[in-house]
Amino acid sequence: MTALWSHSGVPTNAVLYANRAAVLLAQKVYMYAAYDCRKAVELDPKYAKAGRLGTASHALAAWTECLRAWKMALDCLPKENLTPAQENMKAQFTQGLANARVARKKIETSAVAVSDLEKMPWVVASELRNRKMASGKPASQFPSNNSQSSRVTTT
Repeated sequence: MTALWSHSGVPTNAVLYANRAAVLLAQKVYMYAAYDCRKAVELDPKYAKAGRLGTASHALAAWTECLRAWKMALDCLPKENLTPAQENMKAQFTQGLANARVARKKIETSAVAVSDLEKMPWVVASELRNRKMASGKPASQFPSNNSQSSRVTTT
């Protein structure tokens, strides 16, 4: 049996970190939850509940770590003859992986659109203004109407 605590008072059991991470996730303290999940994985890379790192990383939008965590959690499960609890975990991990892929893809496609600065409205307007000024023609003209009805007279 492994010791739960080291001589220095630091936990040496992945379950302790994973359980505390579960509490922190419930409290939405994602940064500390991610830290505890990382410690759990460091202590026991085959501990499937350390897949909570996927949840914490998703909340922090750390997509590379999130995807890696879900894949690692899936790899920790047996390939066949899963118990009902393991089937549930597999479904949860698979869904987490799919959600992370969708979220990362959404960010990547948004980033491409935003980084395409040549098509931004203020850039297009600035270029149009510069072309108009270079042509020497006014950008807008008021129609000249010399008819009597358009004149305003004051008395």
